[in-house]
Amino acid sequence: MDRSEPAAVRAAARTTQQLLDKLKAQSEATMAGSKAGQSSSTQELPYGKKVWPKGAVQSRSSVAERTLVQSQGDGERPQIKSWYDTQFADWKVCKDWNPRVITVMRNGEWKVWSKQNTCCLVVLHGKERSGGMTLVQVFDLEEELQELLAEVPEEVVHRQRCNGNLQAIESAKGEAARKFRLAAGSVVETGQLSTLVPGGYESLVCPDAGTYTIGAMGKPSRCSVHGTQMAIGRR
Repeated sequence: MDRSEPAAVRAAARTTQQLLDKLKAQSEATMAGSKAGQSSSTQELPYGKKVWPKGAVQSRSSVAERTLVQSQGDGERPQIKSWYDTQFADWKVCKDWNPRVITVMRNGEWKVWSKQNTCCLVVLHGKERSGGMTLVQVFDLEEELQELLAEVPEEVVHRQRCNGNLQAIESAKGEAARKFRLAAGSVVETGQLSTLVPGGYESLVCPDAGTYTIGAMGKPSRCSVHGTQMAIGRR
């Protein structure tokens, strides 16, 4: 971890990662139980609500008052947002749709509704390259939901975004190696990668104005500000 960063930022990064690891472990345990016939993965949510119908539930976990459901669905963001707004028309809006980065956020938008002391958080993650929209729905007591609504420090967000760009470069390099039959040590041109990166290589921009070095085949790509993916992972 970079010791030059403020202690509060480092602590927030650790807390965020710990919570994400906890949620991941819960989801994996639930999925394992589901495969063994011990858990349900229906479209039903608590309080008579439902998951976006044009998709399938991938994981579901319930711990104390919290129910967390992750699903993969097709559809455009405005359409899905409108559907959830209708679903929760009888609940009070606590936080309207916004893109502020929180603990359960990668990219996209989220909204929170409440009824008595219960809240529901819905997160719409941007479309992944290999599939449709990822949706996360969380029901919990209002005071307990705060850990999921914790704002991620800007420094952490920037590193995560840069890490995603480096991952896109590495993925494109792997495809380029197969497509152009590039051996280890071969130089990869930006033009070769551009058609293999969604939006083109030029769309990969470091949020801290760093510049990317692609690196030869077998060598990691690097950001002039954040370093390699391995370096980012150590912070």
